[in-house]
Amino acid sequence: MKKIYILALGVAAMAVTSCGKGEKAADGADTLVSKALSDSISADYGFMAGGFVANELTVYARESGEAYDNKDFIKGVQSVISAEHSEAYLAGISTGLRVMQDIKQMKEQGVQVNQQMILDEMRKQIMADSVDMEQTQLISTRYSSMMQQVSEQAKARQEARKAAEPEAVKNTKTAEAFINKLQKENPKLQKSDSGLYYVLDNPGEGDRIKPTDRVTVNYKGKHLDGKQFDANDAATFVPGQGLIPGFAEGLELLGKGGKATFYIPGNLAYGANGQPYAGIGPMEMLVFEVEVTDVNAPQVK
Repeated sequence: MKKIYILALGVAAMAVTSCGKGEKAADGADTLVSKALSDSISADYGFMAGGFVANELTVYARESGEAYDNKDFIKGVQSVISAEHSEAYLAGISTGLRVMQDIKQMKEQGVQVNQQMILDEMRKQIMADSVDMEQTQLISTRYSSMMQQVSEQAKARQEARKAAEPEAVKNTKTAEAFINKLQKENPKLQKSDSGLYYVLDNPGEGDRIKPTDRVTVNYKGKHLDGKQFDANDAATFVPGQGLIPGFAEGLELLGKGGKATFYIPGNLAYGANGQPYAGIGPMEMLVFEVEVTDVNAPQVK
């Protein structure tokens, strides 16, 4: 909605700035454009603006899977252009659209939005004689922190729902059975506090890898049935940047020259979403055979 609204304004701005104001007659009145030309301009503008917006509506529906009610959309446009409105009123409409977009996102994350409270607080700030920007920044920081918390809670709820789906439950039980069997067969198998299972063939030399180190590794990624889904020689990683949690944690158990096998449970791998394009299912345990060939600490400037 926000993108479409901005586009419509852009179309209007293009038309207005290219035309400019009419010339002044001797009595100071604007020279009138002929009705025929005015009607042509009006029709072409409507066609042009409607075409651009209709295309945006089509793209939005295709990408989001949600379609606007076109009749309601036209009603919204009509309510603005069918009467004379001040620039302040139109600016308020624009702000209201942005606020409604934020409210929609809050609701999607489970916030019980009090829209009247939002309006009351906005009114107090806008109608005040002065703005306390220091306080506003403090409130902004607090709001961002709360929304981050809400986002994490929403993500956790979504993960929990997906983890309870049949395929995820099946993969979790398969992992449990696999580990139970492995524990009986391999006494070297260890478990970290987070739930990562691993076998250290060689811990490596020197200090253990830190989250900020640049690490070069050879690795193979496998499913529990032994089928390989990924492999790389001389891959370079920084454990604290973008790795799945179990792989990053495993690297930090090693030093240069270290070799190990990580058995990473689904919650420390790709979670309840999995990685469908790579053939990794929801809550699937993954096996990584890893050899660290080089470790470089970040340079201190």
